[in-house]
Amino acid sequence: MRLAAVASGLLVLLSQPASCLKVAVFAVDDVEPTCLKAIEKVLKDAGVSFDEVNEKDIVDGTIVGKYDVLILPGGAYSERVVHHPGFIEGLKEFARAGGKIVGICADAITLVKGGLVRARVEEAGLGVGRVTLKLKRCSLTEELPDHLDVTYINGPVMWSQGAEVVARYAGGIVGRGDAILVDRYGKGEVIAIGPHQCHDESGPGAPSYCSTL
Repeated sequence: MRLAAVASGLLVLLSQPASCLKVAVFAVDDVEPTCLKAIEKVLKDAGVSFDEVNEKDIVDGTIVGKYDVLILPGGAYSERVVHHPGFIEGLKEFARAGGKIVGICADAITLVKGGLVRARVEEAGLGVGRVTLKLKRCSLTEELPDHLDVTYINGPVMWSQGAEVVARYAGGIVGRGDAILVDRYGKGEVIAIGPHQCHDESGPGAPSYCSTL
């Protein structure tokens, strides 16, 4: 069974059944609370087991081998962890061992600037509103439409420098640049996602494909 779990911009193919999957969700004081709530709601609704983890868990490497996926919700914490060598090395250790990492909004920037996704961030902070994503046909998008209308909340506009492009901005308040990138790191997979796809400008639950399984 393949599970396509999509939460707040999260778009990941997971090979394990939901009952076998172990997910870590990064939850600290300066995480964006609406993004965190939306992610955890979709995981609960899908029957996916998850735990909240903190910065020490990542720096100390205690998540390695314990979880299949690490989700980094959006939040102001990105500005400090991207300059924390121990945190970035903890992410790399998790990916090298075969883990999947998903960074949403500001934490797509963390993954790019931390060297886990081969890309550059051209700009960010372009406002709050709706954007259209044009999806590339690949294993991640085979059950989804060619275009999606989703929420953008000051996330990054990226340009691939070797990472696979899954979606590009194609209209709305952002009309150019890469929106979702996927790359390999060690034995793992790293996904950088600029927009928010499971909540609207005011909260979780906006109509989108966030609960598509």
